[in-house]
Amino acid sequence: MKRHTGTKHCVAIVFLVWVMMLLPGGRLQAGELKKINFMPMWLPQPQFAGFYVARETGIYEKYGLDVTIQDWGYNEDVLTDLVQEKSDLGIMNLLTALEKKASGEDIVNVGQVFQRSAIEFVARKTSGINTPRDFNGRKIAVWRTVLRAQTLGFIKTRNISAEIYSVDEGISFFLKKAVDIISVMHYNEYHTLINHGIDSDELTLFRLKDFDMDFPEDGIYCLARTYQADPALVRRFVKASMEGWEYAVAHPGEAIGLISRILLKKNLICNPVHLQWMMDAMPEMIRPKDPDSPGGHLARSDFDKAVDFLLKTQEIPRKVSYDAFYVNR
Repeated sequence: MKRHTGTKHCVAIVFLVWVMMLLPGGRLQAGELKKINFMPMWLPQPQFAGFYVARETGIYEKYGLDVTIQDWGYNEDVLTDLVQEKSDLGIMNLLTALEKKASGEDIVNVGQVFQRSAIEFVARKTSGINTPRDFNGRKIAVWRTVLRAQTLGFIKTRNISAEIYSVDEGISFFLKKAVDIISVMHYNEYHTLINHGIDSDELTLFRLKDFDMDFPEDGIYCLARTYQADPALVRRFVKASMEGWEYAVAHPGEAIGLISRILLKKNLICNPVHLQWMMDAMPEMIRPKDPDSPGGHLARSDFDKAVDFLLKTQEIPRKVSYDAFYVNR
């Protein structure tokens, strides 16, 4: 009798565990996880904290996903990776993605992570550059690819005549005074300038969001055929990623520690002060402008404003449809 009772108890326990693994909150066995390759557009940093947190804390696994974050290097092109099927999903800037969509690339936005713009131009106060009008005749460094449409659009829409230098990344042009003005991210390169010994009081900032150019930035993208093949899988990834972001914002110290360990493991520079500065900026970047809007949503008003800007600056030849561009609704 005892042996029989014990057997029944064992069967009951096994059954209970099996049921729990099938529940939404339960974890699936490793062999049942759906594999996803995800490509950020840069190396590990708090700009992508939510994705790393979702991977390291088991959030992706909870959603039945086995996610590989392919942070391969400085110059990886996300769209190329998607087209060549090296990645299933990746991060792109909204204006960049709209340009690609308008040129015929069949990509779709499945989640808008960053709701605001952190781009700004920086000049030394000693240069006498106090207004956009003072940009005329100056030397300006702008990014060669990412965010180029927005920075050059600022210059175009104000009829600024200046000497433009295209740079891939970094602040060395500005530090060496080879240019008068440089485009930066407030949560990144601006703080790097401060870390190099320039006092914030010595700089004049032109934050594009103060000039009616507060366009959302980082979004999650994939090819249309990827989404159409398994919409539920893509939605699970987006939902899990946003849950990762919620956790990262609620536990910034833990998120910074996680990013630090990843950087050290990859033998990359790890500056705790800079990581803290960047992480401190993330809650504002991901917070929806409309408090009633869910995180990760691309508002039609933001989309329309971005498209109108690109048409005005002649960066796209035609309008892009919101319904064809943003599919995860």
